Amino acid sequence: MANVRAALDQPTAYAAIEAFLRSSVDGLTAHDHPRGCLSIQGGLACSPENARISEVLAAGRAANEAAVEERLSRAASEGDLPPGVDHRALARFVMALSEGFAVHAAAGAGREGLQASVDIALRALTPPRP
Repeated sequence: MANVRAALDQPTAYAAIEAFLRSSVDGLTAHDHPRGCLSIQGGLACSPENARISEVLAAGRAANEAAVEERLSRAASEGDLPPGVDHRALARFVMALSEGFAVHAAAGAGREGLQASVDIALRALTPPRP
């Protein structure tokens, strides 16, 4: 998630979401560290005695979601999102995708397959043309 801020600095909401998801996939599938995400894997595997670790990891994920939500809120106020789009729900959708990619990467899914899933998600964000 180190690239979250850079991704959210993109000029449009669509570009920010695309950069966020693509950089997430790239990081989750990089060959220089274990696949997946410590925040997801560690947060789900904690014993009750280590609940504090799970809480810290959850707080990190929540902070990232808040950053995405803030960017989408700005996009909504600038007219960069279609009228009526719930920017909070959209932020949660983006995070659910990213977190799901983390689970799939840890299970062995490759970068190409996950990037294909990003392509599909982006199509869902593009309004239909008249």
